[in-house]
Amino acid sequence: MEINSQQTAPAFDEESIILKFGAMADAHIMAKDPRASSEDLMKSMGKADIQDKGDIATLSATVFQTNLYLEKGLAYLEKEAGGNMDCFVFSGDLTNTGSKDDAQKFYDIYNKALHNPEIPLLYSTGNHDQLAEGGGEGEYLRDVFDDAVYSADLVSDGPGYSRHSVVNGIHFIELNGSDYEIGGILYSRESQEFLRESLETAAKDTPGQPIFVVAHTSIPGTVAGSNVIQPDFPTLIWSTDELRGCLAAYPQVVMLSGHTHYSQNSDRTIYQDDFTMVNVGPMQYMLTDYGFYNLDGGHSALPEEYDKHPQAMLFEVDKNGTIRLKRYDVEQMKQQGETWYIKAPGYVDSLADFRSDRAAKKGPVFDNTKLVKKVTEDSVSLRFSKASGSGSQVYYYWLVVKDDNGKTVIERKYHTDLYSAPRESDMRDEWEIKIEGLKAGKYTASVTACNVWHTLGDTIEAEVDIP
Repeated sequence: MEINSQQTAPAFDEESIILKFGAMADAHIMAKDPRASSEDLMKSMGKADIQDKGDIATLSATVFQTNLYLEKGLAYLEKEAGGNMDCFVFSGDLTNTGSKDDAQKFYDIYNKALHNPEIPLLYSTGNHDQLAEGGGEGEYLRDVFDDAVYSADLVSDGPGYSRHSVVNGIHFIELNGSDYEIGGILYSRESQEFLRESLETAAKDTPGQPIFVVAHTSIPGTVAGSNVIQPDFPTLIWSTDELRGCLAAYPQVVMLSGHTHYSQNSDRTIYQDDFTMVNVGPMQYMLTDYGFYNLDGGHSALPEEYDKHPQAMLFEVDKNGTIRLKRYDVEQMKQQGETWYIKAPGYVDSLADFRSDRAAKKGPVFDNTKLVKKVTEDSVSLRFSKASGSGSQVYYYWLVVKDDNGKTVIERKYHTDLYSAPRESDMRDEWEIKIEGLKAGKYTASVTACNVWHTLGDTIEAEVDIP
């Protein structure tokens, strides 16, 4: 694509919207109860039985409201689109096990929720959709879904049932992976050739418009969660560089992924280098990094209220190729965070807004620098007011306790409520950290605020005397 170095991209044109679509990921719809579905899942993966503790055990015992959330979210997005949504996009893991019953449950909800369900459903399969016996490439989704789902397809039978679709003149390429285990090939050479050929076709057809690529996995080192490590599944591929070479030649690409279950509230949900990446937040449950002390002593990746904030997005494209993107909390039925605008392709500033240099922003600051301590016989409580993101959200507070010799005796990170409150004004005003087990002596306790880019900000501290 030729860049016009003399022009900047036009603003979003509210009066010339040519495409509206909702996007979701990771619904994990299940026909059975969570425990039975989780047991089926473990069997299909060749894993041992569910343990008595850990995140998998927690999830298997959770009574999810995902069926209700999916129905609610689909209807809400359709309403937000003015009742006129052109298609729906799903970035993988529509079902929990890929079984025919799970697929039927998903499609029943889909058809019930929308006033107009006869619109294309543009989905990539996820690792969960491929786990059912006999459903290694998501065949049960193909068996259950009717022709309306595939009505916009130019190609419906690419590698692993990958697809190439066109809706209102905008191209979508839905790419399905195969082997999600480390050491395997997630996107085969055949799949990459399909992607390359589809991109070439789309770019020739509509050179001034975005091309949406829908896949379950993201590119490492880009969006939130793209470098995730999950000890429960140490061999599972969470992101891959296999597609970067295909995509890098097309700056008009907007790649939609899921899989990580990280909150789309984070500024790192959107990322641009050679093209644009957007990681769609989960519908069923949320994950975050390991190591936060307030999450089971650092042994869990499930934030507080992990199952209470299903997420979805609404995309609108204008005639110039500019995209307006809104993020929603489905349970609260409201937009969260600022509206993002992805500039039309082909201009000098098309990929300028969401680059990695956002990490160079100043770290968070404490407007109130008072760290209040309360010492009892067996514990110390530290209370402080929230920090200000200073241009990027506060992701965690870092506690360090040193003895009077300057030796660090405690070092912990505490996850904030970013999962439920992307706007600084909505985040918890006051925080309290309780410390137990300190021996008698003099200590210095400090709290440092850190943003989503792991940039350290202000530190506040207090002297603590344990009698």
